[in-house]
Amino acid sequence: MKTGKVILLGCGVVAAVMFILMLGGGVAVYHMSQDPVGMAVSLESPEKVKKGEQFDLRVIVVNERKDKALTVESIDIDALYLEGVSVRNSDPASRSSSQLPMEGGRSYVFDQTIPAGQTNVFTFHLRARDTGTFSGDVDVCEGWRFLTRVAETEVTEEAEETEAK
Repeated sequence: MKTGKVILLGCGVVAAVMFILMLGGGVAVYHMSQDPVGMAVSLESPEKVKKGEQFDLRVIVVNERKDKALTVESIDIDALYLEGVSVRNSDPASRSSSQLPMEGGRSYVFDQTIPAGQTNVFTFHLRARDTGTFSGDVDVCEGWRFLTRVAETEVTEEAEETEAK
């Protein structure tokens, strides 16, 4: 074979491999971007709290599947929400927690299985640290897929103590 044909063949092979990798990557991104099938998530928390007050953020996860369990691997709370509140602990207790690498925030690992047709409630016990309105994503993760809801809490100034008469 002549050198020109070898180079042309090599370029064709490289182009074919690149096309296959890009197609596979696109399929993987599409798959991961889909919501978990049969999972419903809602949040409950007070709209307003006072600075220093303790309150709960409840993450309610419903397995709407008819015959398949789902596993809540982790719940991630956005850094924008955590700017104004501190997580004291959770119920059930998370197995571990870590800072999220790119966007900040924290990931709380649970690995809790929810049987088909059942509901689990994950309660985060929080304390209001700073005044302002704080909102951010709360992601409930099953594998690479997750559902996102937005938590928002307004933290107002501490109540002034009334003088005893």
